[in-house]
This record gives sequence, structure tokens and C-alpha cells, in this order.
Amino acid sequence: GLTVDQHEIAQAAGTATDGRSGTSPDKMYEALNKLESRFRFRMRVVEPWDFQKWMKMIEGDYNREAKKRGKKEISLPSSGTIYIDEIYGNMDGETLMAVKTERDKAGYGKFQRGVQSLIDEGIPVMWCVQVGMLPEPEIPQKGVSGHMRMIIGYNLKTSEILFSDSWGAEHALKRMPMAQARAITDAMYYMEPMK
Repeated sequence: GLTVDQHEIAQAAGTATDGRSGTSPDKMYEALNKLESRFRFRMRVVEPWDFQKWMKMIEGDYNREAKKRGKKEISLPSSGTIYIDEIYGNMDGETLMAVKTERDKAGYGKFQRGVQSLIDEGIPVMWCVQVGMLPEPEIPQKGVSGHMRMIIGYNLKTSEILFSDSWGAEHALKRMPMAQARAITDAMYYMEPMK
């Protein structure tokens, strides 16, 4: 029953960025949890950001698939600061898509079912992604960075998701192949209204 949009929530959560770097899924989730009572919702997790699982995926499935395809394997630092955007920037998007859809069929199916069930209930999905991993029309490729979008629909016939972006009116309704969407996904959340 509240009139509030994604820009107001981002501002209230203190998650605005400088346009060069994104907001981490952990920080976004933490900030939104602090707003639960103010906006009368509960944060729910569809797919959590799991740093350890992400690292294991790179060291295992990603590097095996990269080697098979003749692409650069990723060496993760054993200590110090780990820059996620930098690591993503060194990865091959097509290889990552194969890992997250062909090698992880169960995860891909869970992603599809999670999106479909929430959209069917009329609930938009807060979608944490890595923009720049794969080409997107009308978005210049300037490296890889974390970003949040809203999944607002899907099309089973074309195997696409429909999403909204915060970059202006021309980005209010966009489409992306489901496999590409899965490849760039870091985490997904939704807000459940309090009764």
C-alpha cells in the first residue's frame, strides 16, 4: 500500500554508487534489511550471494570449462583483498554461461522456477547482476561491474526474462535470454509486504 519506487529505496538504503562501481549484493541486502519496518516489508532470499560457493565454482567448473574451450583460466589470490569485478572482468562470459546453465542444470532450473513462481504471484525480483559479462544492446561495454535490476516478467516461448533498469525511461522494459540472465546473476531477493 505504499507508493515508493526503486530509486527511493536505494536512496533510503544508502546504496547509491558513483556510477563507476556497483553495489555489492551483501551490502544491498544488509541495507534493505534495515528498512524493513520503515517500508513495512520483509526481505526474502531467492538465491543468496555466496562468496565461498562462487570461488569454488571458479576454481572448479569454470576453470575446467575454460581449459576445454581454450580460454584463460582464473587464478584466485590466496590472501589479501579479492576484487570481484576484476575477477569477473578476466572471465569469459560465454564460458561462464555454459558453466551456469549446462554444467549446473539444477541451479539453472531453480533460477527459472524461482523467477516464474514469484512473477506469477505478481512479485518483482530484485536481481543482482554483473553488467558487462555478456554483450547487451544499448549498453556500452566498459568493463564489468555489479548492478541491481528488477525482473518484472518472463516469456516461456522465447525463453526470456523481462526486466527494468534504473538508467532512465528507455530502460524501463528490456528483455534478455534466460541463459544469459542466469550467467550474469549473483543473487536474487524479493520484498514481502508485512500484513
